[in-house]
Amino acid sequence: MMRASLRRAAGAPHGFSRAALQQYRLSSITSLDETALARLPVERTVTFSIVAHVDHGKSSLAQRLLEMYGNISATDAVGQSALDTLDVERERGITVKAVTASMLVGEYLVNLVDTPGHADFAHEVRRSLGACDGALLLVDASQGIEAQTLKVAAAARAAGVPLVCAASKIDLPTADAVEVALELAALEFADDPEDVLYVSAKSGDGVDGVMPAIIDAFKQPADDRRARPTRCRVLDGRYDVTRGVVAVVQVVDGALQEGDRIAFLGGDGKTEHTVQELGLLTPSHHRTGFLNAGCVGYLVAGLRDVRQARVGDTLCLASERDRLEPVDPLPPATQPGLFASVFPPDGGIVSESGGRSHAAYADELHAHRYV
Repeated sequence: MMRASLRRAAGAPHGFSRAALQQYRLSSITSLDETALARLPVERTVTFSIVAHVDHGKSSLAQRLLEMYGNISATDAVGQSALDTLDVERERGITVKAVTASMLVGEYLVNLVDTPGHADFAHEVRRSLGACDGALLLVDASQGIEAQTLKVAAAARAAGVPLVCAASKIDLPTADAVEVALELAALEFADDPEDVLYVSAKSGDGVDGVMPAIIDAFKQPADDRRARPTRCRVLDGRYDVTRGVVAVVQVVDGALQEGDRIAFLGGDGKTEHTVQELGLLTPSHHRTGFLNAGCVGYLVAGLRDVRQARVGDTLCLASERDRLEPVDPLPPATQPGLFASVFPPDGGIVSESGGRSHAAYADELHAHRYV
């Protein structure tokens, strides 16, 4: 009986009529000029992430959304994901690095943070969730809930991030979206199986109902964040040979403009930088000259080393750094390490007490040309 009540036509966005969807219709982010962006209230901004088990369709759905809302053309959408920018991502067809893209959805500015699904890059998921108002939990309707589904859902709960659930790849002949919806509700990831979205990035079925559901679930209340002293959270950074460090920042309070003198609260307390360029990510760079609270965008300030813009650090106006507290930091990135098993060729380099003689060990390694 319940399964029968859950069945609905593919492509019908659950909970939203076609007329209601018109308010979210397409207008490219590049058409948002500086005046319109300045007038956009903070309660009209939403930041969310798509999380799922590896190969459950995160990047495909993100790409379909970018195409739908005019960020990329249909030609650009062919082939590898527009959010996969690293060589290894395009070569292997996986997402390693979290990438941000902002979309104009009706009267809302929606910031999407794409995340990897592979267990080896779980720290990227945790870092992304720390900056989000909510997350879309995606489950392959032909595979069902898998290990990483549980892990990323647990990470979202630990971060206090609410979830909207969706069954993906409903176009596959082996898909059972109803069963997935029931499983999600049974695990309390969804309050009701009827709330689970059914989508297919390949065919486009149900995709037009994703953003209305995201906005309805994660929209923020009105507040005075724009009037507070400027604080920005550093989400990521990369080095560009022509412009130096290009940092991805989330403006938490206040506003940031080109020409502002800025400082990092985690820095030496003396160094200042001048903002040279600011803008939104589409995921290409769309220069706006400023960013307000609720925006996620890129910043160029003549930094020469990515360590100057550490992930999780707080950026503020240089004149206000002595009186501001840091934004709650994002979870730290895992530290890279190299593990090796080294066995002594001769038991004589072990001391009588059972411990290694470091001098003897070094001499032995040198004699065998290991160092």
